[in-house]
Amino acid sequence: MTYLLQELRTTFEDADPECIKACCRTFYETLRRKYSLSRPGKSQLRDSIKAGAKNRQRKRQLLESRSRVIKTYAERELWQTATLELMSDEEDAIVDERPVWVVRSPPHRNQQLSDLCQQLQRRLEADMHYALTEACTRMECADITKLQYMDTENTIDMESETFELAALGRPLFPGMLYDCRKDSFIPGVTLWDKKSLREDLDSRPQLMTDLKFSSSDSLSSKSSLLDVSASLKASFLGGLVEVGGSAKYLRDTKSSNQQSRVTMHYSETSRFDQLTMTQLGQITYPQVFEKKTATHVVTAVLYGAQAFMVFERSFAEDENKQDIEGELNVMVKKISGFSIEGEGAVKMTDEDNKKAENITCTFHGDFHLEQNPSTYLEALEVYKNLPKQLKANPQNAVPIKVWLYPLSLLDTNAARLVREISTRLISNTEDMMEELAEVERTCNDLSRRTEVNVFSDIKARLHSFQDSFINYKMVLQKALARVLPAIRGGGMEEQSLENILKIHRNSPFNADLLNQWLDDAKSELNLLNNPSKTLNEINIEDSDRLNAILLDPDIDVVLCLTFTSLNYKDPYLSTLKEFLKSDKFKELDGNKTLLSVASDRKWFKDPEVIAKMRENLRLFEKYSEANKNEKSIRFIISAISNPSIQGTSIYLYENGKLTDTKFQPVSKPPPPTVNNVLEHTVSLKLQKSPTGETVKYRLEYKQVKADSGAEEQWLVKDTTDEDFKLTGLESGKQYLIRYRIVGKVGVSEASETVSPETLYLKIDDDSILKADFIQELLPSAERTALLYHLAFLSLGGFPQLERLIRDQAIETQLLFRSSEALLMKCVGTSSNLVTSLFPMLKQAVEKNKPVLAVRYLMEAKELIKDIVAQVDDTVKRYDRHNQSVQTCTSDVYREQNKAEEKKAEKFNEMKGEIPDPEHLKEVPKCLSRIQQILIDLKKFWQNVDFILYTLKEKTFNGEELVDMEDMKDEFLSSIDDAGKYWEIFGLCCQRVQGAFRIQSKDAYKFLEVNPSSLSEEERKQQYVSIMLKLKKINPDPPAL
Repeated sequence: MTYLLQELRTTFEDADPECIKACCRTFYETLRRKYSLSRPGKSQLRDSIKAGAKNRQRKRQLLESRSRVIKTYAERELWQTATLELMSDEEDAIVDERPVWVVRSPPHRNQQLSDLCQQLQRRLEADMHYALTEACTRMECADITKLQYMDTENTIDMESETFELAALGRPLFPGMLYDCRKDSFIPGVTLWDKKSLREDLDSRPQLMTDLKFSSSDSLSSKSSLLDVSASLKASFLGGLVEVGGSAKYLRDTKSSNQQSRVTMHYSETSRFDQLTMTQLGQITYPQVFEKKTATHVVTAVLYGAQAFMVFERSFAEDENKQDIEGELNVMVKKISGFSIEGEGAVKMTDEDNKKAENITCTFHGDFHLEQNPSTYLEALEVYKNLPKQLKANPQNAVPIKVWLYPLSLLDTNAARLVREISTRLISNTEDMMEELAEVERTCNDLSRRTEVNVFSDIKARLHSFQDSFINYKMVLQKALARVLPAIRGGGMEEQSLENILKIHRNSPFNADLLNQWLDDAKSELNLLNNPSKTLNEINIEDSDRLNAILLDPDIDVVLCLTFTSLNYKDPYLSTLKEFLKSDKFKELDGNKTLLSVASDRKWFKDPEVIAKMRENLRLFEKYSEANKNEKSIRFIISAISNPSIQGTSIYLYENGKLTDTKFQPVSKPPPPTVNNVLEHTVSLKLQKSPTGETVKYRLEYKQVKADSGAEEQWLVKDTTDEDFKLTGLESGKQYLIRYRIVGKVGVSEASETVSPETLYLKIDDDSILKADFIQELLPSAERTALLYHLAFLSLGGFPQLERLIRDQAIETQLLFRSSEALLMKCVGTSSNLVTSLFPMLKQAVEKNKPVLAVRYLMEAKELIKDIVAQVDDTVKRYDRHNQSVQTCTSDVYREQNKAEEKKAEKFNEMKGEIPDPEHLKEVPKCLSRIQQILIDLKKFWQNVDFILYTLKEKTFNGEELVDMEDMKDEFLSSIDDAGKYWEIFGLCCQRVQGAFRIQSKDAYKFLEVNPSSLSEEERKQQYVSIMLKLKKINPDPPAL
């Protein structure tokens, strides 16, 4: 409850409602319990609760004391298998009206555990340190009425408390004086002379080895490995403790968040030295008590050696941090399991060797090595030799843990440890320092980035932040170093430390504000890094390098993507400096109003600035790519402050002089529009650049040659005209055409390509007007009907499937009728062209009546347009019907599978097996072939339209004839030739139309007869007839 109330009092404004509720509930429950226990008749229950609390505390202390005198692994294993109640066998009792502890072994404990408890107790009683502690504790407990039910932090009397303390590489030996207020030892001053210390020293072996692994880099986990108490940890945070040897591991923290760490901790103890009872009454130098420089004396020391091997691997931002940490963890834990081959070689797989190459090692230890390991393999060699080190040289053992005895128990004039700092405040202090360490790592990561070294303004701000941060940590640590000893010695209250924490939380150096500034700095650097990634071949230059480039006589033009807003004043950095000048920690007034941080909107958080920056980057990237082969143009990136332009701009330097600070390069134009395609000419429409100044157009074209392995070179023509005719092309060839904008400086990115094909205008036997393809409709249509007939015969006796086939066949019959109508229209149009329009067209041209001739050509164009639309509609119907036939085939197969399943289950009612409808698979192929022929028919009429249009363009200028007699003769000759071909085409369509009429009428008469009613003989006769017809169309028809 005390903790909750203090926490609430400290941060009331930011308190969580749940925290307030918890405090209220706890406070209410405390009052209710106190009131209940104060009622008359409750005194026995109250005494019982107090005695129980004291008993539990006593058992815990006894358990910890016994665990320290365990010597063998067998004892350790047995000890760890039992609970507190089993191993602690002393409890409070009243004998002769005096409080004592009596031995009462738990009845359910086995003999082996009881023997171990007795043996450990004998060792304890032979220990002078334990005897002193026990005597003190018994004296304190002589009056049982003094027992109070209090918070855990206040149950220990600081003046009589003995301490276990981690040595942390400090030279702490028996008889040495120690000041627990400052956590420092006093060298050269002792209570006893050297002879007494040497002769009255009890030394015994204490052999124990331990191996642990830790993947955490926090101070808490490090303290746990070194067995550092909370109080000693606070002194370390305040800079009061100077560590050495293996304890230097406490100061080894990650310098970057792009590092993964795993620590291997090897510890070994060798002996335990302690003073005997003799020294207590024979103090050689009693004047030491008067100086009050020490609070305790070292009465016992545990010697040994420890080693920390910190394995580390750095990783990039795009790598998975969890994967790297997991891989490193596995590799480090493998160290203890690697087998050693002949001559000490370590057996590792190739994969492990590859992983080990990326792992570094830092060694902190108490062992004397010829060379500290720095790689994974070197660490392996060191690890396998560590057990031999102390065994071969026991004199090299160092203090690992010491026991301190209060001087006030020897002399009342001695200095005392008045109070210990609450664990809550120590925990809060640790959290504060961990947050600052995280800030430091983030700052280090940013300092290593390339952009910081390139952009001097960014570098100056980051260095200013680092300087203020380092100074603040020093000031904060000095404040802790001043307050901690004063609190322990009684000169200050804990509120002083509370005020330091509060000042920090309210200062501009609190973690939230620091991280916010670093996040902004990271965002700014990421924004500056985008051009580097996008323009990876363009260098970022500082001002000196820019001046050198401008003086280069071989460079006429320099285009610079310029960051204009990097030089600005940061009010937060100014606030940090002002706070350091005020030195708030000297006043230690946590309620005083501290400096406020002025809010400002930075340039890289402005959406409009970012949008403009992205646009400039896109233009610069495309423009630099289009002109990268120009030797006289140089593209660079730099930073030049310009308050009138926010974010970025493109600077143009010509002949070493800045001529434009807002240069707009020409950008990619829209694709060229093809207005007309003739035999040797393509008419194009070109458009100006969306940005910059268009000086002229650069047209690029090349012929498409499918069978050519080499890349064709682009041919180039420059023009200032938007309407441009590309001439000199080959007839009937396909070309790729694109263009660029030529600007004031350089050229733009090329437009998208268009791919027109020049026309064939000569009509001959190999012309595109040949109409033989239409005759291929007939065999496909005949084959379709015969295949339906075969399917119908095959599925006789299966009514549902017969119905499916009949529906599809009728749909095909209707589709053929619409195809017949289409062909009839083709016949009519061809006849109209040959017998009417073409003669009138020739007559109009011969009599020089161009207006009339153009009208006849446009009438022909309208007729062709109607046919193309009707063909499109028919093709779509074939496509839908084809899918329907495929679905029908799937349904038949599904019924076949069901029949097979029923047959397998031996159903007696089965009438027969469904035959494989493989002929149905051929129907979609026939329909697809007809559909393709119709598509070719559409292309035929489109080519007709192109030819008529081309003849019109060549012969007529608007509604006037071209004044060239040979052009008129070519037109008349072409119309005569076309008439012959359209006459042939009309005859072909007429024949095919007749075939379709037969198909749609006579070929599907088989649907009128139910195949189930046919005899076997009749079915065979029809089958033979169908097969003969199919052989005439295709030599390999499907089997029945």
